[in-house]
Amino acid sequence: MAPKRGGKAPVPAKKKAEKVVNPLFEKRPKQFGIGGALPPKRDLHRFVKWPKVVRIQRQRRILKQRLKVPPALNQFTKTLDKNLGKKKVLFWDY
Repeated sequence: MAPKRGGKAPVPAKKKAEKVVNPLFEKRPKQFGIGGALPPKRDLHRFVKWPKVVRIQRQRRILKQRLKVPPALNQFTKTLDKNLGKKKVLFWDY
């Protein structure tokens, strides 16, 4: 067996200084009941009364995902906007 080599000695761990606690200030949990502290702010994003247009857009999107649309009708969901349509018609006429 090979002789052991002298490596670095382990460094003694530093002791953390304990925090001095002032007995005058006692830490108490918040009471959120009636007459107590106000509860933290919640994210109410889902409970907002959304504009009718936004609600209809979202509902239509969900319905289209759920329904099976025949290919003959589905081709009209991917139409060109007005500007690109004009350019395409002009290109065909050229």
